[in-house]
Amino acid sequence: MFRANNFDKLLDKATSNLRLDPDWPTILQICDLIRQNDCSKLAKFPTKERLKRHLVYLKYEHHKVQKNMSDFDNMSAEIVNVCYRPKYAVAAVKKKLYSSNPHQAMFALLVLESIVKNCGSGVHDEVTSKAFCEMLRDLVKTTQHENLRNKILELIQAWAFAFRNSPKYRSVQDTVNILKAECYKFPPLKESDAMFSADTAPEWADGEVCHRCRVAFSLMVRRHHCRACGQVFCQQCSAKQSTLPKYGIEKEVRVCDACYDKVSRPPQSTTKLEIVDTSNDYGPSVQTQN
Repeated sequence: MFRANNFDKLLDKATSNLRLDPDWPTILQICDLIRQNDCSKLAKFPTKERLKRHLVYLKYEHHKVQKNMSDFDNMSAEIVNVCYRPKYAVAAVKKKLYSSNPHQAMFALLVLESIVKNCGSGVHDEVTSKAFCEMLRDLVKTTQHENLRNKILELIQAWAFAFRNSPKYRSVQDTVNILKAECYKFPPLKESDAMFSADTAPEWADGEVCHRCRVAFSLMVRRHHCRACGQVFCQQCSAKQSTLPKYGIEKEVRVCDACYDKVSRPPQSTTKLEIVDTSNDYGPSVQTQN
């Protein structure tokens, strides 16, 4: 019996046309699944290495089909290289963009915006491909809903600005130039919308022990990832929550104790004290420099 995986369920929930407002907690969960490589239908394998070991075991056990080993190797490589890439996630979101319901399409755009900001170069490679950019351009030209058109233009412009110094993402800038030549008006650019270029959330690390207290993970001691540094921690060492504006995360998410202290620390004053030696009878004076 077919059973939809976690990613599909969360995407359906986040883009439901029954919603009145964006479901940001679910959208963040979607970002988490992509970042921890859990968006494919082989989600029962948590890491690439575990999947590779599983395939090697199958190859050893089924040595009788030696004549088909080359095909088996090709299939194994395809599973490892494709199922754990963001390609599946971006393709699933793309389908939602074609929804006849404008609310569902808008929520899909919000999901797309979030995964580009939070999920790193894998997603960047997908959304800046020539085929994907042409798809967005086609949506701009064919949609009957002004708010959808404006949102797509906003995203394309933000991505073009963010990746302006990356030659491999040239397709986005080319798309902007074509749309401008076709007399489409882009909304005012907010550089903060493109901040993910310089401040991309870190890739998630893997580990069998807490990065801070070194306790081993088990059924009773679950592992958690800090959204700020990407390291793995136990519950006790990552119980705090905070927003991470520099990564485009405006909702409170789990962070480790060290990152929480950094985020919560007030900015330090740049005022310096300088001791100036004077020859008067009142001793040295103190001057401030800004």
